[in-house]
Amino acid sequence: MTDELKRQYTLRITQANRSELTVVVFDMALSYLEDVKAAETVQDRMAFREAIRHANGCINELLSSLDYQQTISVGLGALYTYMIRELALIDMRNRTEGLDEIAGMLHKLRDSFEIASRDDTGAPLMQNAQTVYAGLTYGRDALNESLQTQSRSRGICV
Repeated sequence: MTDELKRQYTLRITQANRSELTVVVFDMALSYLEDVKAAETVQDRMAFREAIRHANGCINELLSSLDYQQTISVGLGALYTYMIRELALIDMRNRTEGLDEIAGMLHKLRDSFEIASRDDTGAPLMQNAQTVYAGLTYGRDALNESLQTQSRSRGICV
């Protein structure tokens, strides 16, 4: 994952509510799966394993955040566990066979969670973070975003 993509994910995380954060984790997992494919193409075993480890971490985060009081969580838990097992096999074989299946499942789940997140009007989870105003200025090739600090202490307050 490029540094620019990491910055974009960081920005999205600081502004996300609970359901939007789930969508960000799906996007991160999908990005890492793309990194796995890229590493296999150039035969970089270390990058291959690192990308699998990061994708696995994202899926583990999705698994650990399930609320098992909800009926759907049992099915999602089984699905995430299957994906983790398949990633372990991909790592062991050092081939991306089966990776497209995992990516397809993640895409479908991500799209479903994105639709559900549109109805979530909750506040961002991170309190005291920088506010992002988009659309105020336009650069030559892109929209510029402006960060406004609300106070001297941003992020986590102790």
